[in-house]
Amino acid sequence: MARAGDGKERSDSRQADQRMTKRLTLTERAVFEERALMAGFPSGQAYLSAFILGQTGEEIRLQQIKALGHLGKVGANLNQIAKRLNRSPAPELIPADLQVIAELRDVVQALGAEIREGLK
Repeated sequence: MARAGDGKERSDSRQADQRMTKRLTLTERAVFEERALMAGFPSGQAYLSAFILGQTGEEIRLQQIKALGHLGKVGANLNQIAKRLNRSPAPELIPADLQVIAELRDVVQALGAEIREGLK
C-alpha cells in the first residue's frame, strides 16, 4: 500500500492538486446550494464534483424513471392479487396477510409519489 512520503507515484485519478475559484454573491451561492439539494446532492461541493465529471441530473433522472417503471409493475402485480382475492374467498389468508398486502400497496404508492415529485 502506498503511503505518504514513500516516493511512489500516485494515480492521476487520486491526485486532487488543481484548484479552481469563482467568486459568488451571497444570492448566487444560495441558488447554487439550492440547486444541488434539488438535484439530490448533499452539498454544493458534491454537486460541483458530479458536474465536473458529467454525473449530475440526467443519470439520476434516468434512474428515477426506471425505478418508477419497476414500481409500476410491482403495483400492477399487487392490484392483480387484490382483485383475485376480492373475487373469490381465500381460506388460507388470514387478516395479517391482508394487512401485509395493504402495507405493500401503500409503500409502492408512497415511493412512486416521491419519485414523481423528484422528477418535477
